[in-house]
Amino acid sequence: MLAAAAAIAAWIVFVRHALRTRAPMLDLRLLTKSTYRASMLGGSLLRLGIGATPFLLPLLLQTGLGWSPLKAGMVIATMTIGSMVARLGGTYSIRVMGFRSALISTATLTAVFTAAPALFDTDTSLLFVLASIVAVGFFRAAHYVASGAIAFAEVASDEVSRASTLSTVIQQISLSIGVSFAGVTLFLSAGATNTLTPQQFILPFVSLGIVTLAAVPIYAQLHAQAGAHMRSGGTQS
Repeated sequence: MLAAAAAIAAWIVFVRHALRTRAPMLDLRLLTKSTYRASMLGGSLLRLGIGATPFLLPLLLQTGLGWSPLKAGMVIATMTIGSMVARLGGTYSIRVMGFRSALISTATLTAVFTAAPALFDTDTSLLFVLASIVAVGFFRAAHYVASGAIAFAEVASDEVSRASTLSTVIQQISLSIGVSFAGVTLFLSAGATNTLTPQQFILPFVSLGIVTLAAVPIYAQLHAQAGAHMRSGGTQS
């Protein structure tokens, strides 16, 4: 409790300092820009899954389902296939639907497939497991193509460096929180038992899905034409 109180106090002091200083190392004033704020907040919620999945999924496949490390590793590696394909699909979805619709749809589908491993058990077909893992890799990467681009839609040229620095810090913090979130929810579900069953992973994965879905209301607040000027010139991730 003492450590938590000290951390909160330090955070309050930092925020006050950052808002009063003309050129702070981390410029929190950038969060007043709607597109940048939506990208940082919504993206952070989705990054909880990125931080938690490498911790939870191997445990589920190896300990819960009894797979060998080689089989589990090869199956999890297919996530990169979806991620690579999404580089093209993500850009296409932005051009067709616009940033807001693309962010809402990819965040929703990412939430669904982030929670999908809650359905895995010893009777689950390998095809369903593979499809779920490839899908979450695809929609998660497609989302970050849109999220990473729209973050700078309202950032002035002289603010890009500060915006990139703050973005990197927020990304790393959200990834770290994801690992902690995974550990806490798994402990709440499984307790101190030495034997993990597939049922004990339901709470962690469903919780991750719900947290990911919380990004949707954030993106829904964006203007329908947010980032429209970036669509005609192409979108970079």
